[in-house]
Amino acid sequence: MKKGLIFVSVFFSVLISLNFVSAITINQFNNSLTEENLTFTGDENITRYLSINKNANVTSAFLNLSVYNSGICYQEFVNTSTVCGGLNTGFSYDFGLGDGTWDDGNWSTRDFFTDGNRIFINYTKPEGALNSSLWKGKSGTNGQFFSNMTIPSSCWNYDSNNLVFRYYIGLSQYFQCFNGTWVTTGGTGSGYGYIWEEALWWDYGNITDPYLEIGIPDGIYEWNYFGGFNETFSPNQTNNLSSAINTALDNGNCTGGILSGDNCLIPFLFHSDTVGTLNYFNINVNAPVINIFENVKIINNLNVNQNITGLKGFFDYLGSSISRIVKGWFTEIDSINITTQSITVNNTNVCLED
Repeated sequence: MKKGLIFVSVFFSVLISLNFVSAITINQFNNSLTEENLTFTGDENITRYLSINKNANVTSAFLNLSVYNSGICYQEFVNTSTVCGGLNTGFSYDFGLGDGTWDDGNWSTRDFFTDGNRIFINYTKPEGALNSSLWKGKSGTNGQFFSNMTIPSSCWNYDSNNLVFRYYIGLSQYFQCFNGTWVTTGGTGSGYGYIWEEALWWDYGNITDPYLEIGIPDGIYEWNYFGGFNETFSPNQTNNLSSAINTALDNGNCTGGILSGDNCLIPFLFHSDTVGTLNYFNINVNAPVINIFENVKIINNLNVNQNITGLKGFFDYLGSSISRIVKGWFTEIDSINITTQSITVNNTNVCLED
């Protein structure tokens, strides 16, 4: 067999099938949130969706769950934060007409205001606080009005961030909240203006018997907790959720989700039996995705100047060179398989010498 120096100028056209794998990591639901507080109003389900390529094969998937405060939080001063979540961004003012004992934290002292005066109080709502929170107040000459007052929903919902109150002093005296107009929540209704103190009981609720189901609900929980789920037991990381997600993907059929183009929207159903706020965070889903492209036509120039033995050596070298070129075009892909279906070579000059 002749061995010679091959001088080749090749204009090649290749029809190939590409089968390559790319790795993806997902850290959010399709609402673009990586972390969220889910507030339950009772025995309730809240669903979020994981958007993932329908051909993915998930190798690992975890998320963390915790409560965003729970139970009752007492806030004495409108502008002083508390360890349980009360915020220091509220304010109050009495136009300097009182001596300050109405806001000194001492429920045994009283402040006197004359007819026509007002005290305005604005609390900033902590995230996760519920409209079952109570406004505590004491008033009257002898402190005869002393109550934890229900806050009407109209006042709670009037401003998403703030609760606006006032103490009205006149021939009658009332605690009032604002919903566009002033609504009376309590007071003595008669006598001049003695106010002793006010405060807020924030109610965060208590998450109980929470669980997570993925895909079509089947009563088999991918994560759950029996009883009250509070700060003592959270944050809590799920077990590996990959099996449940792959079942929903069903080899690209998306039987456990909603098909949206090349993606499958897989439902994550969160549940609590009672009122409270559940927080999810640290979503981490890892999956290689198999991408298949059929009959891809590749056209390129290839110049060869190489010592090659015989024609078989020439074509072996040509095939490996084309493969190397194609793989070079897909440098961001983890792995690639090339199946060559046809090769057309034009303008080839070959010189074989002894």
